[in-house]
Amino acid sequence: MIKEEMLAKLDRIKSLADEVIGELNGKQSDRSKPRTTGDNKHVHVSFHPNTLAFMKQHSRGCSGPEKVTLLLARLTKGNIAEQVSSIEIEKQWNKMKSVLGGRFNSAYLNRAKANGWIDSTKHGIYTLTNVWNEALKA
Repeated sequence: MIKEEMLAKLDRIKSLADEVIGELNGKQSDRSKPRTTGDNKHVHVSFHPNTLAFMKQHSRGCSGPEKVTLLLARLTKGNIAEQVSSIEIEKQWNKMKSVLGGRFNSAYLNRAKANGWIDSTKHGIYTLTNVWNEALKA
C-alpha cells in the first residue's frame, strides 16, 4: 500500500515537472488543457445543479474512484476543508445507482485516496485534496 502511494505521488511530481518544462518551452501542457468529451465540448465544473444532475453531467465515462471523488466534490462544493462521512457518501451514491452504475463499493474510497484525490483524517471521514480535480482529467 505504501509503495502504491509513493508511486502515485511520484507520478504527480512527474506531471508537474512536465507541465513546468512545457511552459518553459512555450508549449501548453496536457494537464493545463481543459478536459474535453468526445464531441470536443469543454467540461466546466459548476456546483449549482442538484447532486443527481451534477453526477450525470460529470461522471460519464469515469471509473468508480473518479466518481466517488466527484461525489465528494459535489457534497463539499469543492471545499477541501469540509469533511464528509463515508456513510453520507454511500447514502448519496445509492440514491443515484442508475447514473453511477450500481451500488456503492467502499474500495472506491481507498482507490481515490491512493490516487491522492481524497484524504481521510480519521476513520470514516473524508476530505478532498488540493488535486481532486485531477479525477476529471484522468
